[in-house]
Amino acid sequence: MIAYSPADGSELWRAKAVEGEITPSPVFAGDRIFIVDPGMYQLLALRPDGSGDVTRTGELWRVDGDMPDITSPVTDGARLFTLTSDGRLSCFDAATGAGAWKASVESGGEFQASPSLAGGVLLLVSTAGDLIAIRDGSEFQELWRTQLEDEFYASPAFAKGRLYLRGNRSVWCLGSATATAAKQE
Repeated sequence: MIAYSPADGSELWRAKAVEGEITPSPVFAGDRIFIVDPGMYQLLALRPDGSGDVTRTGELWRVDGDMPDITSPVTDGARLFTLTSDGRLSCFDAATGAGAWKASVESGGEFQASPSLAGGVLLLVSTAGDLIAIRDGSEFQELWRTQLEDEFYASPAFAKGRLYLRGNRSVWCLGSATATAAKQE
């Protein structure tokens, strides 16, 4: 992993953090960068500072376990969530890497869209159109689920109180007109 200066493109620091082909994107929250290494079945946290080779000095923690091969992790700053293609959802303490909980999320398809967080809710969307809401908390709690008649591979997007999903056949917009009107005032 390499960090570059946005001002002039010069290298700020580098760390040997992952091996092989990497699909999940790193995510940044607070004072940490979270990186999934699916080839090594690891999740790690790095400090985004320093200079030169920070492989040893920048690593905050590293854990082994079920790691996603496609989806990126998501965090609220306190908790970090990972989701594997076959629906194994894990919650970690973002500060320490300690596992808070694991759950298997049943779906008619696999998960290729990255999980998203909005309003204290973790949203998962499967390739088969299962939209699943999980409480953003230190214990697993499924809030609701619904079935959308489409196939989904892209991660959700949010704007003005609405959720947008790009399916194979349609673009879906979920939300209320009153929520949008209230945000525009």
